[in-house]
Order: sequence, then structure tokens, then C-alpha cells
Amino acid sequence: MARAPHRRTLLAIIALGEGVFGTIAAVTTVTTEYGWSFDAIVLVIVGMVLIFGMWWVYFMVPAAEVLHVHRERSFPWGYGHFFIFASIAATGAGLHVVAYTFDEHYHVSDATALLSVAIPVLIFLLAVFAIYAYLVRSLDTFHIALAAGPSRCLLPP
Repeated sequence: MARAPHRRTLLAIIALGEGVFGTIAAVTTVTTEYGWSFDAIVLVIVGMVLIFGMWWVYFMVPAAEVLHVHRERSFPWGYGHFFIFASIAATGAGLHVVAYTFDEHYHVSDATALLSVAIPVLIFLLAVFAIYAYLVRSLDTFHIALAAGPSRCLLPP
């Protein structure tokens, strides 16, 4: 049982690495044709900050310690990672879509590009929150506010 949390974290690191690679590859494709622009540089920086922010959020959950004490919580914890891995991969794909907004051959609207990143990040944050709440079996107002904050960004004004 001690290896299960580490296997999931390694898979999360691999998925996050693919997000970094996807961002760089997408921007490289666009910049080879049109050259570097301020927007392309901002996309690389923001994409890296977003991926590393997701890495930080994922590793804030004390999964190994809790699962060591409460092994009966490992089954839902393990299958809950499906949403985490899928949302990490979808975020990388969304960053790829954002890079295509700079290319004239693709007709991607700004709203589509924004939602292709925002929705997977929202799913990621809510999945991490749900797994955290399940592991520690408690909810407090601070963590509920943190989970509700990103969802407010997608609601119309």
C-alpha cells in the first residue's frame, strides 16, 4: 500500500510534464512560422506558472500520511485520480488551443481558448478538493471558499 500514493504522484508529474511539453511545442510551432511575439512569450510564462501551480496544489494534499493510517480510504482515493489526470491532460491540450489562437490558419475564438483552459483547471481544483475532503473527512469554510472561488470565475457577471 505504501507504493500506491507514490505511483499516483509519479503519474501526475508525468501528466504535468506533458502539459509543459505541449505548451512549448505549440508555441514553437507558431513561432517558427510567425516569429516570437509578446503574446507568445506571455503564453509560455503563464502556461508554465499554471502547470507549476497545479503541481503545487496537487502536492499540498497529505495523501500518503492519511492513507497510511486509514487504508480503507484508498479505493475511492485511487479512482478519484481519474478526474485529476484527465483534467491535467485537458489543461495541456487547452494551452495548445490557446497557442493556436495566434495562428491565422486556425479560427479559434478567444472565448473558446479561455474555456479550453479554465474548465479543466476548475475540474482539477474541484477534484483535488473532493479528494482532500474525503481523505481528512472534514470541511471548513476556508477550504470551501477556496473551492468555490475558481467556479465563480466561469459564471457570467
